[in-house]
Amino acid sequence: MFMEKKVRDEVAVMKYIKSTTSIPVPDIIAFGTAEDNVGGFGPFMITEFVVGDNLGVKLFDGNSNLGFEESIYRQIAGFLLQLSNCRFDSIGSLSMDIRADQPTWSVRTGPLTLAINELLRGGGVDLYSYSKPYTSTSQYFLKIAEQKLVHLLQQQNSIDDREDAIKKLNRRRLFTSITPQFVCDKLNHGPFARVCDDFRPGNMIVRDGKIVAVFDWEWTYAGPLELLLSPPRWLCKDWPAVWDSGQQAGYGAKFKKFVGILQQEEMKIVKSGPLIMSKLMEESWSQGGKFEYHQLLGEVFLFDEDWLWERFEADYVTQVQKYLDGTGIIETKLADFFGYLAMSGPMRVFDFMGSKCSYCWACLDPGWMDHDIRGCV
Repeated sequence: MFMEKKVRDEVAVMKYIKSTTSIPVPDIIAFGTAEDNVGGFGPFMITEFVVGDNLGVKLFDGNSNLGFEESIYRQIAGFLLQLSNCRFDSIGSLSMDIRADQPTWSVRTGPLTLAINELLRGGGVDLYSYSKPYTSTSQYFLKIAEQKLVHLLQQQNSIDDREDAIKKLNRRRLFTSITPQFVCDKLNHGPFARVCDDFRPGNMIVRDGKIVAVFDWEWTYAGPLELLLSPPRWLCKDWPAVWDSGQQAGYGAKFKKFVGILQQEEMKIVKSGPLIMSKLMEESWSQGGKFEYHQLLGEVFLFDEDWLWERFEADYVTQVQKYLDGTGIIETKLADFFGYLAMSGPMRVFDFMGSKCSYCWACLDPGWMDHDIRGCV
């Protein structure tokens, strides 16, 4: 999705980070658009080859020791602090102008995020527009909340039944209404920092205990500092949306260790004065619902996982009840969904053993695990 823009954005970000930080970004050998590609294979980027191991594998393979983990946390904390100092006055994608002797960078359009890409790739809903950059966090967060509702309404198979449709509609209305409470007034109008939606150990190369390359920067944009310094979801192997209670507790211990290291690294830079960055991260974890809210901002198809909503639906129960009347929207959505089922029925693909379904995600039969596959087509 968005192939040419992704390449242009990633090249701009990599060159910017290379010139303004010490984060190890691979050198770009060549890049171009589809028109520049002699073979006609589309936009391209060629980088240097970096020898080493995938950090995501090394960190979570069960064989890494505490010393290795601490060293990696310290290096990544340093990366985050450097990214937090890449300041911009608006929220959006980074563009690079190479007409002068030295490249210059500016924010000219709204951000192209990983969520927007996945929504088009997996849900068939295109929500990206080459709009102007956002000038405030509140404006940007409210736009994301609006996109959550549009996604629900436009993806034909975004619901399972009437009850599911009501639940999802109410959650999106609630998400919009509580959004202003999760905007930091002091940071609402910036400065904004470099935010990467895909910043994780799986996109890093390590050699002899040192991170020697950080790659996959295509989902990077100037964004709210609160997002850059939200508790990192990559501290555990599984994404927060699918955690159980044990994983939540395990994450809490890892987060305490990481934020302590971040604080130590920030002290080396600040010397004296308040530790703003580590404080922001601590507040995101400790202040009621902020961590869950930040996770929901970036979720697409796991937006309705129940544990992310437990706190909100308990704390704002009166607002949830207020949204119960959405009959017109629900009926329209159900009609759209049943139209989808009727259209897709002959084209459904099933894995089956004998004459029984082993997985039939589109079937409304409550006993879908053991019903006769001939009833599905």
